[in-house]
Amino acid sequence: MVYLRKQLLKIANGEVAFVPTALLSPGLQRLLEVRRVVNLRNPAHSLAKLMNPCVGKA
Repeated sequence: MVYLRKQLLKIANGEVAFVPTALLSPGLQRLLEVRRVVNLRNPAHSLAKLMNPCVGKA
């Protein structure tokens, strides 16, 4: 957790920092893992489906 706090402090100070998705958002990490099971090509597909889960124009 010390690593995560240091990285988040960098971000809060306007710096760029690497934080693994699993540390930053475990729920998002699980969604990204599921996309591999359902054969989505990249995370943008998951995001698009969350933004417009129904068939048809948004």
